[in-house]
Amino acid sequence: QVGSAKDSFAFKVMHSGDTLFVAAQVIDDHLVRQNSVGGSLWRDDGVEIWIDSLNDADYFSNLPNNPGCYQFNIAPALKDGPADQVVYRNPTWNDRSMPEVIAQSHIQPNGYTLEVKIPLSALRGSAVPKNPELIGFNISVCDSDPVNGSNEWRHLLWQGTHEWDAEEW
Repeated sequence: QVGSAKDSFAFKVMHSGDTLFVAAQVIDDHLVRQNSVGGSLWRDDGVEIWIDSLNDADYFSNLPNNPGCYQFNIAPALKDGPADQVVYRNPTWNDRSMPEVIAQSHIQPNGYTLEVKIPLSALRGSAVPKNPELIGFNISVCDSDPVNGSNEWRHLLWQGTHEWDAEEW
């Protein structure tokens, strides 16, 4: 579990060889959704999943310049059902959508749960990883809370000090 009693998250991750499954349980005292979409989803409450699908990031080939690296922002819907999502920080992904990714959200009295299915074949394209069973992975939660008429934003990060640095995962 990452965070404090007031705002925290726990997650589980597994794969079936060609698909990554992630479930995150987020404890949040104020669920904030400002109808942000696309590139501004990070401003709301949500989960970020960071993947180096080829597990080859280094100092010279890191986010956002590595075609095997992705940042997924997934924000819960305000009612149970499909979650909003966007793909960032990949140099070959121009439209910021990935229809192969399926994300569902479940609202709870003390926060929300997200369940995400990510096919690794969609992330790797034609590239073949050195070890197909090994990927770089990190997860974090964006927490936006109302404070004095505006939103205070913070990041709860599982690994490393810079979520975008795949060398730290």
